[in-house]
Amino acid sequence: EEDNVDISKAKQGVIAVGLTTRRNLCLHPDVSMADSREEADSMCRSLTASWARSAAIERSDGSGVCEYYEGYRNEGSDAVLPPGFYDIDRLMEFGKQRKWCPYYTARHALNFANVVVYNYQYLLDPKIAGLISNQLARESIVVFDEAHNIDNVCIDALSVNLRKDTLGKCNGNLTTLSNKISDYKARDAARLREEYERLVRGISTTLVEQRTEQAMGESGVSELLGAPVLPQDIVEETVPGNIRRAEHFVSFLRRIVEYLREKMTIQHVFQENPKLFLNQMQNTLMTDAKSLR
Repeated sequence: EEDNVDISKAKQGVIAVGLTTRRNLCLHPDVSMADSREEADSMCRSLTASWARSAAIERSDGSGVCEYYEGYRNEGSDAVLPPGFYDIDRLMEFGKQRKWCPYYTARHALNFANVVVYNYQYLLDPKIAGLISNQLARESIVVFDEAHNIDNVCIDALSVNLRKDTLGKCNGNLTTLSNKISDYKARDAARLREEYERLVRGISTTLVEQRTEQAMGESGVSELLGAPVLPQDIVEETVPGNIRRAEHFVSFLRRIVEYLREKMTIQHVFQENPKLFLNQMQNTLMTDAKSLR
């Protein structure tokens, strides 16, 4: 009976679901064995992001995607939990039976579940709440267990901790990104030159000869069609604007990382409110508030 439950029937019963991190609700053999939550999140996104799924469709070999996420997506709005109480173990069992991703199934269930149990961060952290809890009904009743910890949770949610090795990794990532942009730029320039030459080669020689034979002579036609040259400045200017913007963006990020590295060389403790910190960064980097925003 539970196998044939739609949304209308699900609403007639009580659905209680507990939501936790991707790693705790993952059936993928590689992602579930990740060493940290951050690594599991990154691996999961690399399998479920739209660009990754599009690339997998082009390969047509089924690699690079998660079969459980694809099973959930294939069901669409019909990926509904039957009435019942779902903790981590039952969500995992249900996911194995249906070949649905337990994590995304649980997230989808938040839209119609009667009782939702999850961590403080899912409701208090603006970055997470905007993705997870934005569909909760306005008249929902919220119960905080161990409410004396809320202050610390809110402080942690709105805080960023930086170390020198973190900024070093940032520089490494920016170098990788810069190399990728250079590769795309060279590839687009080569593609542009190839398309130009193909266009010239595709001109009908017969038609051109008919229009220019009297004025230029046969040798002139051959010169017109032979060995077209695309000036280098035209190639550079015709590279798509988003690539040029990407170069500027990476340069801007490098300046921010360098600014933070300089900040961390200060030998004494200092305190700044967010407004003062941003104003000093804006003046030092000689940029505008819109870019920082």
